Amino acid sequence: MIDYAAENGDLALVKILSQDENEKCTTWAMDKAAEHGDLDMVKWLHENRLEGCTTWGMDWAARNGHLHVVQFLNENRNEGCTTYAMNAAAANGHLEILKYLNKNRNEGCTNNALNWASENGHLEVVRWLCRMNLVYISYQSICLAKKYNHHHVAEYLIRNYITRVDNHDKNSNLDMSE
Repeated sequence: MIDYAAENGDLALVKILSQDENEKCTTWAMDKAAEHGDLDMVKWLHENRLEGCTTWGMDWAARNGHLHVVQFLNENRNEGCTTYAMNAAAANGHLEILKYLNKNRNEGCTNNALNWASENGHLEVVRWLCRMNLVYISYQSICLAKKYNHHHVAEYLIRNYITRVDNHDKNSNLDMSE
């Protein structure tokens, strides 16, 4: 029951339920509170419960743009995150979270970060990922940008990085005329 109260942001109910020593809770409570950006709930669970969270907490907070929760979890918990945190932050255009995670965590990102940012038209994120050399520029990123009508992203990648495109992509079918 505590899990569901926490997921739904009902801190008063979480406090009441936590008074009953038979009332159980799981990591789901803090993970979902983090996903929803409920820092008060995350803090209370951290200070008053032993269950903690999983890497999903920071991953989901990053995906949804909750920098304050990402910072709290990083500074106060040990679970950390996965590469999904940066990948999903990039997909949703959360540049400040990318910068924070890059500076304060070691998990990094995969090329999904660039692909997803390109697919969603987040040019500033694409620029930052490329400048930081966190990803390799692939035809897939360019094609995804073009497929979803983010021609400004495709043009940026082509204009600035076409000579750096990974060799294994040279055989792909990139129609530059679209």
